[in-house]
Amino acid sequence: MPKPALPSTKGFTLLEIAVVLVIIGIILSFLIPSITARISTARLDATRGKEEIIKTALIAFVAQNKRLPCPAIETLPPTDANYGREATVPGTCTGTTALTTGAMRGIVPWLALGLSDDIALDGYYQRYSYVVTTTQTNLNANTVSGIAGNIAMHSATPVTVANQINVNNLAVVALISHGANTAGAFTPSGTRIAPPLAGADELENTDAANTAFIIKDFSQNAANPFDDVVMAITPTDILNGLEKSGFKTASGSINEKFAAIRNAVVA
Repeated sequence: MPKPALPSTKGFTLLEIAVVLVIIGIILSFLIPSITARISTARLDATRGKEEIIKTALIAFVAQNKRLPCPAIETLPPTDANYGREATVPGTCTGTTALTTGAMRGIVPWLALGLSDDIALDGYYQRYSYVVTTTQTNLNANTVSGIAGNIAMHSATPVTVANQINVNNLAVVALISHGANTAGAFTPSGTRIAPPLAGADELENTDAANTAFIIKDFSQNAANPFDDVVMAITPTDILNGLEKSGFKTASGSINEKFAAIRNAVVA
């Protein structure tokens, strides 16, 4: 008795598999750049959005404490009791890095600001550098209306008056994300990623030689790349934020008095 015929088990040939793989490769060649661009945009948007949140939290801190907070010490590991806390002694900010012309650098003191650890990480999962004019961490209710900064923003190095973009509006705080290349950033574990190469504009945003920082457009220049995301917070930013929260600055009180006089005259 003849055996029944078995069903055909013919599979794909090597040629057919090769054709499918080529098609998949072509599709991916179109999709990957688009996906990569979307991820890059999302990380940049997250970085900028978190800077706005930190700025708002700083204004709220000033409204409550009548001074700016010291940075948190950037080299502490997560196991340290002071991890994420404001460095001690306003006006001194012990343990953070002193810049040579009157500012202190560390990382965002997220616990003092009532923020989560995640907000103090940029879109590239590294710590923001937080620079503050030292004297402004020791203000009080009588002096906060005179808040002033000493942090200069420049468009290039070497830094000069010619390329300074805020000559008449010095910042009191600088928030710096060290970008996608993360050069010079502190990690969540308290270690520092290697700083940029000498001569690069990004190096100015990591050294302690002065209170000058670079803020400019993204650049892929091989000899001088730049992807830092920098926010300069001015005294005007702080004072305007305080007035919106109900705090009366000297100018605000004067304007109120003028308004009252004008209304009385009209009446």
